Amino acid sequence: MAVKKTGAIVPGQTYLIVNRKTGKALTAESKAENAGVVEQFFLTHEDNQLWMLEEAGKGTWKLVCKDSGKCLDVISGGDVDGAWVHQWDYVGGETQQWKVKAVKGGFHKIINLKSGKCLDVVGLSDEDGAAIQIWEDTDGENQQWKLEAWPPVEEAPVVEEKPAEKVEAPVVEEKPAEKVEAPVAEEKPAEKVEAPVAEEKPAEKVEAPAAEEKPAEKVEAPAAEKKPAAKKTTTRKPASKKPAAKKPAAKKPAAKKPAAKAAAAKEPAAKATAAEKAPAKKPAAKKTTAKKTTAKKDSE
Repeated sequence: MAVKKTGAIVPGQTYLIVNRKTGKALTAESKAENAGVVEQFFLTHEDNQLWMLEEAGKGTWKLVCKDSGKCLDVISGGDVDGAWVHQWDYVGGETQQWKVKAVKGGFHKIINLKSGKCLDVVGLSDEDGAAIQIWEDTDGENQQWKLEAWPPVEEAPVVEEKPAEKVEAPVVEEKPAEKVEAPVAEEKPAEKVEAPVAEEKPAEKVEAPAAEEKPAEKVEAPAAEKKPAAKKTTTRKPASKKPAAKKPAAKKPAAKKPAAKAAAAKEPAAKATAAEKAPAKKPAAKKTTAKKTTAKKDSE
Protein backbone atom coordinates (compact mmCIF):
# COMPACT_ATOMS: atom_id res chain seq x y z
CA MET A 1 0.00 0.00 0.00
CA ALA A 2 1.33 3.40 -0.96
CA VAL A 3 1.96 5.78 1.85
CA LYS A 4 1.29 9.46 1.35
CA LYS A 5 3.74 11.87 2.81
CA THR A 6 2.04 14.69 4.65
CA GLY A 7 2.10 17.92 2.62
CA ALA A 8 3.85 16.30 -0.33
CA ILE A 9 2.37 15.58 -3.77
CA VAL A 10 2.99 12.14 -5.16
CA PRO A 11 3.29 12.13 -8.97
CA GLY A 12 0.72 9.77 -10.61
CA GLN A 13 -1.45 9.71 -7.48
CA THR A 14 -5.17 10.51 -7.97
CA TYR A 15 -6.72 13.18 -5.72
CA LEU A 16 -10.10 14.68 -4.84
CA ILE A 17 -9.73 18.48 -5.07
CA VAL A 18 -12.10 19.96 -2.44
CA ASN A 19 -12.85 23.69 -1.98
CA ARG A 20 -12.16 24.99 1.52
CA LYS A 21 -15.20 27.35 1.62
CA THR A 22 -17.91 25.07 0.18
CA GLY A 23 -16.50 21.59 0.84
CA LYS A 24 -17.49 20.63 -2.70
CA ALA A 25 -15.24 18.84 -5.22
CA LEU A 26 -13.83 20.02 -8.53
CA THR A 27 -15.95 18.02 -11.02
CA ALA A 28 -15.54 17.52 -14.81
CA GLU A 29 -18.37 16.76 -17.27
CA SER A 30 -18.36 12.97 -17.59
CA LYS A 31 -17.21 11.48 -20.89
CA ALA A 32 -16.83 14.94 -22.35
CA GLU A 33 -14.91 15.91 -25.42
CA ASN A 34 -12.70 18.99 -25.63
CA ALA A 35 -14.34 22.05 -24.03
CA GLY A 36 -16.20 19.89 -21.47
CA VAL A 37 -17.49 21.91 -18.49
CA VAL A 38 -15.69 21.98 -15.10
CA GLU A 39 -17.70 22.96 -11.97
CA GLN A 40 -18.02 22.21 -8.25
CA PHE A 41 -20.27 19.43 -7.00
CA PHE A 42 -20.83 17.49 -3.84
CA LEU A 43 -18.54 14.52 -3.23
CA THR A 44 -19.41 11.36 -5.12
CA HIS A 45 -15.89 9.98 -5.36
CA GLU A 46 -16.57 9.13 -8.99
CA ASP A 47 -13.84 9.17 -11.62
CA ASN A 48 -14.99 12.56 -12.94
CA GLN A 49 -14.05 13.99 -9.52
CA LEU A 50 -10.60 12.30 -9.47
CA TRP A 51 -7.63 14.20 -10.82
CA MET A 52 -4.14 12.81 -11.42
CA LEU A 53 -1.24 15.19 -10.91
CA GLU A 54 1.65 14.72 -13.32
CA GLU A 55 4.81 16.76 -13.48
CA ALA A 56 4.92 19.23 -16.36
CA GLY A 57 8.35 20.73 -15.77
CA LYS A 58 9.53 24.04 -14.31
CA GLY A 59 8.01 23.07 -10.96
CA THR A 60 4.51 22.87 -12.43
CA TRP A 61 1.84 20.19 -12.71
CA LYS A 62 -0.79 19.19 -15.21
CA LEU A 63 -4.19 18.08 -13.77
CA VAL A 64 -5.63 15.17 -15.76
CA CYS A 65 -9.27 13.99 -15.22
CA LYS A 66 -9.39 10.28 -14.64
CA ASP A 67 -12.80 10.01 -16.38
CA SER A 68 -12.02 11.83 -19.64
CA GLY A 69 -8.23 11.82 -19.68
CA LYS A 70 -8.27 15.54 -20.53
CA CYS A 71 -6.43 18.37 -18.77
CA LEU A 72 -7.71 21.36 -16.82
CA ASP A 73 -7.29 24.35 -19.17
CA VAL A 74 -8.25 28.11 -19.33
CA ILE A 75 -10.83 28.87 -22.07
CA SER A 76 -9.35 30.51 -25.14
CA GLY A 77 -5.95 30.90 -23.48
CA GLY A 78 -7.38 33.62 -21.31
CA ASP A 79 -5.34 35.42 -18.72
CA VAL A 80 -7.89 37.89 -17.33
CA ASP A 81 -9.98 37.71 -14.16
CA GLY A 82 -13.20 35.76 -14.71
CA ALA A 83 -11.92 33.53 -17.52
CA TRP A 84 -13.52 30.12 -17.05
CA VAL A 85 -11.76 26.79 -17.12
CA HIS A 86 -12.68 23.64 -19.06
CA GLN A 87 -11.04 20.35 -20.02
CA TRP A 88 -8.89 19.88 -23.12
CA ASP A 89 -6.33 17.55 -24.60
CA TYR A 90 -2.90 18.30 -23.29
CA VAL A 91 -0.92 20.39 -25.76
CA GLY A 92 1.83 21.59 -23.40
CA GLY A 93 0.57 25.18 -23.26
CA GLU A 94 1.18 27.32 -20.19
CA THR A 95 -2.62 27.67 -19.67
CA GLN A 96 -2.56 23.91 -18.94
CA GLN A 97 0.24 24.10 -16.36
CA TRP A 98 -0.37 24.88 -12.70
CA LYS A 99 1.68 25.59 -9.61
CA VAL A 100 0.48 24.09 -6.33
CA LYS A 101 1.35 26.30 -3.35
CA ALA A 102 0.76 25.06 0.20
CA VAL A 103 -0.98 27.34 2.75
CA LYS A 104 -2.01 26.92 6.37
CA GLY A 105 -4.36 24.13 7.45
CA GLY A 106 -3.18 21.62 4.84
CA PHE A 107 -4.74 23.53 1.92
CA HIS A 108 -3.23 24.73 -1.36
CA LYS A 109 -3.56 27.52 -3.88
CA ILE A 110 -3.64 26.34 -7.49
CA ILE A 111 -2.05 29.07 -9.66
CA ASN A 112 -2.04 29.17 -13.51
CA LEU A 113 1.45 29.43 -15.00
CA LYS A 114 0.47 31.79 -17.83
CA SER A 115 -1.66 34.33 -15.98
CA GLY A 116 -0.39 33.89 -12.40
CA LYS A 117 -4.06 33.92 -11.24
CA CYS A 118 -5.69 31.51 -8.81
CA LEU A 119 -8.34 28.81 -9.40
CA ASP A 120 -11.54 30.35 -7.92
CA VAL A 121 -15.28 29.62 -7.55
CA VAL A 122 -17.37 32.12 -9.49
CA GLY A 123 -19.34 34.54 -7.27
CA LEU A 124 -18.15 32.79 -4.04
CA SER A 125 -21.07 30.42 -4.67
CA ASP A 126 -21.76 27.40 -2.52
CA GLU A 127 -24.14 25.82 -5.00
CA ASP A 128 -23.57 22.60 -6.89
CA GLY A 129 -22.78 23.32 -10.56
CA ALA A 130 -21.17 26.73 -9.84
CA ALA A 131 -18.59 27.52 -12.54
CA ILE A 132 -14.86 27.64 -11.85
CA GLN A 133 -12.70 30.55 -13.09
CA ILE A 134 -9.29 32.23 -12.60
CA TRP A 135 -8.93 35.32 -10.47
CA GLU A 136 -6.24 37.41 -8.91
CA ASP A 137 -5.05 36.21 -5.53
CA THR A 138 -7.34 37.51 -2.79
CA ASP A 139 -6.29 34.93 -0.21
CA GLY A 140 -9.97 33.99 0.15
CA GLU A 141 -11.12 30.56 1.22
CA ASN A 142 -12.88 30.10 -2.13
CA GLN A 143 -9.32 30.08 -3.65
CA GLN A 144 -8.00 27.40 -1.31
CA TRP A 145 -8.27 23.69 -2.10
CA LYS A 146 -7.50 20.48 -0.28
CA LEU A 147 -5.91 17.58 -2.11
CA GLU A 148 -7.18 14.29 -0.70
CA ALA A 149 -5.61 11.14 -2.09
CA TRP A 150 -8.20 8.68 -3.40
CA PRO A 151 -8.36 5.82 -2.79
CA PRO A 152 -7.13 6.80 0.61
CA VAL A 153 -3.60 5.89 1.44
CA GLU A 154 -2.18 5.36 4.86
CA GLU A 155 -0.52 8.51 5.92
CA ALA A 156 2.62 8.12 7.81
CA PRO A 157 2.22 9.55 11.29
CA VAL A 158 3.90 12.83 11.78
CA VAL A 159 6.79 12.18 14.04
CA GLU A 160 7.80 15.19 16.01
CA GLU A 161 11.47 15.50 15.79
CA LYS A 162 13.08 16.04 19.09
CA PRO A 163 16.55 17.37 19.34
CA ALA A 164 18.93 14.65 20.17
CA GLU A 165 19.61 14.58 23.85
CA LYS A 166 23.09 15.48 24.64
CA VAL A 167 24.47 12.59 26.52
CA GLU A 168 27.23 13.72 28.73
CA ALA A 169 29.88 11.22 29.36
CA PRO A 170 30.10 10.36 33.02
CA VAL A 171 32.88 12.15 34.73
CA VAL A 172 35.49 9.63 35.51
CA GLU A 173 37.14 10.32 38.79
CA GLU A 174 40.75 10.55 38.16
CA LYS A 175 42.79 8.48 40.49
CA PRO A 176 46.41 9.22 40.98
CA ALA A 177 48.39 6.72 39.12
CA GLU A 178 49.74 4.08 41.38
CA LYS A 179 53.44 4.21 41.65
CA VAL A 180 54.67 0.91 40.47
CA GLU A 181 58.05 0.19 41.87
CA ALA A 182 60.29 -1.72 39.63
CA PRO A 183 61.20 -5.08 41.14
CA VAL A 184 64.62 -5.03 42.71
CA ALA A 185 66.81 -7.05 40.51
CA GLU A 186 68.64 -9.74 42.47
CA GLU A 187 72.26 -8.94 42.29
CA LYS A 188 74.31 -11.90 41.37
CA PRO A 189 77.99 -11.89 42.11
CA ALA A 190 79.83 -11.28 38.96
CA GLU A 191 81.27 -14.47 37.68
CA LYS A 192 85.00 -14.44 37.87
CA VAL A 193 86.21 -15.05 34.44
CA GLU A 194 89.65 -16.46 34.59
CA ALA A 195 91.85 -15.40 31.80
CA PRO A 196 93.07 -18.39 29.89
CA VAL A 197 96.56 -19.34 30.96
CA ALA A 198 98.81 -18.54 28.12
CA GLU A 199 101.02 -21.47 27.34
CA GLU A 200 104.49 -20.43 28.19
CA LYS A 201 106.94 -21.20 25.53
CA PRO A 202 110.58 -21.27 26.44
CA ALA A 203 112.19 -18.15 25.14
CA GLU A 204 114.26 -18.94 22.18
CA LYS A 205 117.87 -18.44 22.99
CA VAL A 206 119.16 -16.05 20.52
CA GLU A 207 122.84 -16.48 20.31
CA ALA A 208 124.68 -13.35 19.54
CA PRO A 209 126.89 -13.87 16.59
CA ALA A 210 130.37 -14.64 17.84
CA ALA A 211 132.53 -11.66 17.33
CA GLU A 212 135.43 -12.57 15.25
CA GLU A 213 138.37 -12.42 17.56
CA LYS A 214 141.23 -10.58 16.09
CA PRO A 215 144.53 -11.12 17.68
CA ALA A 216 145.50 -8.05 19.57
CA GLU A 217 147.95 -6.15 17.67
CA LYS A 218 151.20 -6.07 19.56
CA VAL A 219 152.11 -2.51 19.92
CA GLU A 220 155.73 -2.30 20.32
CA ALA A 221 156.87 0.59 22.30
CA PRO A 222 159.21 2.65 20.28
CA ALA A 223 162.71 1.96 21.43
CA ALA A 224 163.84 4.77 23.47
CA GLU A 225 166.77 6.36 21.86
CA LYS A 226 169.64 5.47 24.04
CA LYS A 227 171.72 8.36 24.87
CA PRO A 228 175.21 7.58 25.88
CA ALA A 229 175.62 8.16 29.51
CA ALA A 230 177.50 11.22 30.31
CA LYS A 231 180.94 10.14 30.98
CA LYS A 232 182.16 11.72 34.10
CA THR A 233 185.78 12.40 33.98
CA THR A 234 187.64 12.60 37.13
CA THR A 235 190.14 15.30 37.15
CA ARG A 236 193.27 13.79 38.17
CA LYS A 237 195.21 15.82 40.53
CA PRO A 238 198.87 15.32 40.27
CA ALA A 239 200.12 13.69 43.32
CA SER A 240 202.32 15.90 45.20
CA LYS A 241 205.61 14.28 45.47
CA LYS A 242 206.81 14.22 48.92
CA PRO A 243 210.35 13.87 49.41
CA ALA A 244 209.48 11.65 52.19
CA ALA A 245 210.44 8.11 52.26
CA LYS A 246 208.51 5.92 50.13
CA LYS A 247 206.03 3.93 51.99
CA PRO A 248 204.52 1.10 50.35
CA ALA A 249 201.11 2.06 49.42
CA ALA A 250 198.48 0.19 51.16
CA LYS A 251 196.38 -1.42 48.54
CA LYS A 252 192.81 -1.07 49.30
CA PRO A 253 190.77 -3.77 47.80
CA ALA A 254 188.56 -2.25 45.17
CA ALA A 255 185.03 -2.29 46.16
CA LYS A 256 183.24 -4.89 44.18
CA LYS A 257 180.10 -3.69 42.71
CA PRO A 258 178.73 -6.80 40.98
CA ALA A 259 175.33 -6.39 42.59
CA ALA A 260 174.92 -2.94 41.17
CA LYS A 261 175.78 -4.21 37.74
CA ALA A 262 173.30 -7.09 38.06
CA ALA A 263 170.52 -4.74 39.17
CA ALA A 264 171.40 -2.48 36.31
CA ALA A 265 171.18 -5.39 33.92
CA LYS A 266 167.80 -6.55 35.26
CA GLU A 267 166.26 -3.11 35.18
CA PRO A 268 166.01 -2.84 31.37
CA ALA A 269 164.47 -6.31 31.21
CA ALA A 270 161.80 -5.41 33.78
CA LYS A 271 161.09 -2.21 32.00
CA ALA A 272 160.68 -4.02 28.70
CA THR A 273 158.12 -6.37 30.24
CA ALA A 274 156.18 -3.48 31.76
CA ALA A 275 156.26 -1.72 28.45
CA GLU A 276 154.53 -4.63 26.81
CA LYS A 277 151.74 -4.50 29.41
CA ALA A 278 151.47 -0.76 29.86
CA PRO A 279 151.54 2.03 27.41
CA ALA A 280 155.04 2.73 26.27
CA LYS A 281 156.94 4.99 28.52
CA LYS A 282 160.14 6.64 27.75
CA PRO A 283 162.91 4.52 29.21
CA ALA A 284 164.42 6.03 32.19
CA ALA A 285 167.73 7.47 31.61
CA LYS A 286 170.32 4.88 32.30
CA LYS A 287 172.40 5.97 35.16
CA THR A 288 175.83 4.90 34.96
CA THR A 289 177.79 4.58 38.06
CA ALA A 290 180.78 6.62 37.87
CA LYS A 291 183.72 4.52 38.46
CA LYS A 292 185.77 6.04 41.02
CA THR A 293 189.34 5.68 40.31
CA THR A 294 191.31 5.08 43.17
CA ALA A 295 193.91 7.55 43.33
CA LYS A 296 196.91 5.65 42.69
CA LYS A 297 199.44 6.71 44.76
CA ASP A 298 202.44 6.98 42.77
CA SER A 299 204.32 4.21 44.24
CA GLU A 300 206.61 4.58 41.60
